[in-house]
Amino acid sequence: MADERCRITVVGERRRVDIAVPAHAPITEYATMLADMCGQDESDAMPPAWSLAPAGRPPFEPGASLGTAGVVDGETLYLRNVLDGEFDGPVVSDIEEEIAALEDDVVMWNARSRAYTTVVLGLVVLAGAAVALAAGGGAAGAVAAGVPLFATGLAAPLLAWSAARKHWPVPAAVRTALAAAACPLLTGAVLALPLSGLGARLAAALAAALIGALAAYLAAPSAPTMVLLAGCGLALLLAVPLVLVRANPTEAAAAVAVVVFHVLAVLPRLASQVATLPPGTTEMDDVAGTVRRVQRLLVLLNTACCLAIIVCLAVLSVSDGWFALGLTLCLGVALLCRASSSRLTAVVAALLLCGLAGLGALLLRVPYRLSGLDLPGWSGPLALTIVGVIVLWAGLVMCFRSSLQQVDFGERWRWPGSFAALLGAVSVPLAAGVFGVLQALLDAGRGL
Repeated sequence: MADERCRITVVGERRRVDIAVPAHAPITEYATMLADMCGQDESDAMPPAWSLAPAGRPPFEPGASLGTAGVVDGETLYLRNVLDGEFDGPVVSDIEEEIAALEDDVVMWNARSRAYTTVVLGLVVLAGAAVALAAGGGAAGAVAAGVPLFATGLAAPLLAWSAARKHWPVPAAVRTALAAAACPLLTGAVLALPLSGLGARLAAALAAALIGALAAYLAAPSAPTMVLLAGCGLALLLAVPLVLVRANPTEAAAAVAVVVFHVLAVLPRLASQVATLPPGTTEMDDVAGTVRRVQRLLVLLNTACCLAIIVCLAVLSVSDGWFALGLTLCLGVALLCRASSSRLTAVVAALLLCGLAGLGALLLRVPYRLSGLDLPGWSGPLALTIVGVIVLWAGLVMCFRSSLQQVDFGERWRWPGSFAALLGAVSVPLAAGVFGVLQALLDAGRGL
């Protein structure tokens, strides 16, 4: 909003409008114009008082501005009448009727919930059998247990497909779980084979998981099965080259961390595409529900990626190589900077936790890595304690500042996002250094 205008998308009952409005002018000055552009219905008996609201949140005060509300360029807002329900009469509810309605719902324990729970428990038992069989390491005679497990893995998506096609009394969530069970069941069955070598077992397991995920998506096309298919595909694409080059744990962690960090940049667009599966209605009434699905899916994907990065940074931080430690520092700072590009609290919290975990693990390694300075072992925890106190103090100061109404937090710094992209680009050669590519080039240069 450098030009004092905020570019937003306004959604009404009939139309949506992309428009630039004054960032610091009261919403009431242009709300009526937006209502006319979106074709909102108005009543002469009770003229509406229009305002704007984010998805799933109450409308802003008509006298407030988008700048003070913290709205940034590109946001989608919805026209809302702040007088809705203002003159509604009292609502009288019968407690017994409310309880009876709850008893018919799946929230209460009844015959339907008992049936659904039994199906899910059966899937959990089968998944446990697959894990136990895979942990056996292809022992002699394990194929006898793998054959029925493999057959069950093939039958699960077929049952889910039949349930949807023939309208069985099975809810969509249970059908999705039934179809997704093919992934762990086929993986466990394949690992029962007497395969020798870690590379062969890993390739077979990931191939079976990808086939199971594909069968699950074809049987029950939905956001969870689509995410499962994408995750298995990405894992296979990462694992095959790492197995071929015989990467050690540090090298594998470097490759996975860099790839997953760059995946974080495309998660918002990926979530918006996946959340519309299967295709739904395009009516404006369903826009809010679609936005909520996108937000939930984005939080789930972001959390999964952050957990993977935390594991990789933990492996890199215990390495003795300077490139691995530099990559840990680079990705830790990049994650902290990327957190400023999101407005979802859960996404920001996951990114901050991931970045701080990597930097904290690196800080604890400093006394052991810089042995020439004769630093005591407790200097790392002491430095981490000081950093924690500083962050805590900064948070308390921000709490007091946010309570002041005159403070405007609408403007956001743009440089952290660009700096995170720069650090992401720097992480690629650092990962190559972990694999020894840069050292090999230096050795080749010295030999010329």
